[in-house]
Amino acid sequence: MNHTSMFCIFRKGRTWLAMPASVVREVMPRPAFVSIPRTHRVLSGMCHIRSEFIPVLNLSSLLPSEAGGNEPFLLIVDDTDGDWAILVDEVDSLAMLETSDAPEDSQSGWNETVIGWATLQDRVVRLIDHVRFRQLAETEMKDSWKRGLDQGHVLTDDFSDEDDDESGELSEQHAVVMSRNS
Repeated sequence: MNHTSMFCIFRKGRTWLAMPASVVREVMPRPAFVSIPRTHRVLSGMCHIRSEFIPVLNLSSLLPSEAGGNEPFLLIVDDTDGDWAILVDEVDSLAMLETSDAPEDSQSGWNETVIGWATLQDRVVRLIDHVRFRQLAETEMKDSWKRGLDQGHVLTDDFSDEDDDESGELSEQHAVVMSRNS
């Protein structure tokens, strides 16, 4: 089934992608952001944009055979569960694309986020479902967290302003542990 809709077209590595223009809140030059220790590589970090913390997802970790590049642009996606962003190499334009459905046999892993295909000039553009993309990233992070717990890893955060005492007690630290039953 072919239909025409407005999309934001962008590039990561050699791969051209598009999301519906209605979900792209903003495109901006890459801001400073902080990485979060001990998280799956699908989460590049967090950035602070206009009094809002935005998770930055690593598109390279989900795209097959695309290594991280310069990624000078941040594309912020408006999502019902909260905004999130991805770093991209180039943002081409907003354009009306005549789309065709993705083949049904490509519905696993990264490919389940591809909902269709289009051509623009001489390029093949993969149309991405932003909700499926976020859900895939969340699944990767949850699986990584579960594997870490299964291996006995415990995350700690030190909230004290003083040096740690020699006793090794956790009185100055809070351990973050997730129950296997939750």
